[in-house]
Amino acid sequence: MPTPTSTAYPFIAVWFNVQENVNCRKGPNPFYNLAYVLKVGAWLEIKGRTDPVRYWAPEAWLQIQLPASPALCWVTTRAGRADGNIDLLPVTGYPSLPDPPLNFRISSVCPEKGRTRTVELSWTAVKDVSGFALCRKDGYADEQLLATLSADVISFKDELRLHNSYTYDRLHR
Repeated sequence: MPTPTSTAYPFIAVWFNVQENVNCRKGPNPFYNLAYVLKVGAWLEIKGRTDPVRYWAPEAWLQIQLPASPALCWVTTRAGRADGNIDLLPVTGYPSLPDPPLNFRISSVCPEKGRTRTVELSWTAVKDVSGFALCRKDGYADEQLLATLSADVISFKDELRLHNSYTYDRLHR
């Protein structure tokens, strides 16, 4: 009777082609901090993936290696296409989300005759963070960093154009 042997299969890299500018995040969810902005046309090696059956999102997220760097970040499959079978990639672990902001409040003051408004954001301090990155998204545009704040800062004022839709995120560092 022959002795069973294992056969080693060579690893074949799977690549991701970015087809729309997209934020690559520190975890597989839009609530994770921004790690890098990927531009249309980039080709990046995929190192792992989420398990879409167990993950809350209907699409998979891919862990990719940043260009010319050992750093990894996560991108949604909706932002491009994989050159290869992502189902053969390992399901990769990821860090827990930071605690959400506490008592995040937004108040807005619109002048009677003006083209801008002042928006004041405030929150309760959070323990065990070194600071915050405050981001704003203007309608369908990419999210932009507004300010990097120390952990003891609990409010921020922003001047905005009227008649636009804005979304804010306060991210832990």
